[in-house]
Amino acid sequence: MTITFKVFTCNLPSDKKNNCPKDFEAFELFENIESHEQTFLNEMTYEAVFWRDKINRPSIEEALQLPFFSNIIDSLGERFGDIAAIAYDDEKKVGAAYIRLCEEQNAFNGFIHEDIPIVVIAIKSDYQGRGIGISLMETLFKVAAMHDFPKLSRSVVKDNYALKLYRRVGFSVYEESDDSFLMLREINTFR
Repeated sequence: MTITFKVFTCNLPSDKKNNCPKDFEAFELFENIESHEQTFLNEMTYEAVFWRDKINRPSIEEALQLPFFSNIIDSLGERFGDIAAIAYDDEKKVGAAYIRLCEEQNAFNGFIHEDIPIVVIAIKSDYQGRGIGISLMETLFKVAAMHDFPKLSRSVVKDNYALKLYRRVGFSVYEESDDSFLMLREINTFR
């Protein structure tokens, strides 16, 4: 199994375009994203949000109508700071992760501050446990550093199996509630 990554960004400072990590299969602007890739990002967002109840969850079409869900993916690729990575096993899309900045009025779970992007990640179930999540996160960290984002945030409920992944890639608890953690990851920027 050889996993490659296709990375999308809506903007990258021109002085950093030549610093693109060599292990990226493609590094493109969001304006060049193909519809099947955008659909896959939506599907992976759906899996990330509705991970727990696979039986009673809404359909993806119903989820897209829910205000909190559509707020997460609305205009993905159009806001400053939007960065996404799709993992491929040959031609098959197997996972995706992205980061987004948001303002307090359109914030979703994981929000700490308007200057700290929120991470969303999901891996197809038959590819989980193979290190793809770690590789996707490391890819996001590299591109976040290229954009000079010093931190990333993430919200996770305490019984989510992905909590181990977040801790393994360097997220630490920023704030704790009864059932979830708000987590933060420092990024080494190129400054």
